[in-house]
Amino acid sequence: MAVLKTNLVKIGNSQGIRIPKAVLRQIKFVDEIEMEIKKDCLVLKPASNLRAGWAEAFHKANAKEKVHDSELDVRDPELDAWESLPNENDEEEWTWK
Repeated sequence: MAVLKTNLVKIGNSQGIRIPKAVLRQIKFVDEIEMEIKKDCLVLKPASNLRAGWAEAFHKANAKEKVHDSELDVRDPELDAWESLPNENDEEEWTWK
């Protein structure tokens, strides 16, 4: 790993560093990064996507359980009974305000 030296650059009331484009490509920085201070070092890394891998995990779990959409659309007789009861508000005209 090569050691690069750079100067701090004034950015408003703060200071920053310029990271060469080639370095950004190598470390896969895009727009957002995470910054952490460890001992006397500043550690920069690509921001983690909190939901990364959720879709794949869902599909694996779905395949493992062999659950199909048709099985999830099961009617509940008790709910059907409640929904069939008359409701005075169903007879009135109303509008969203």
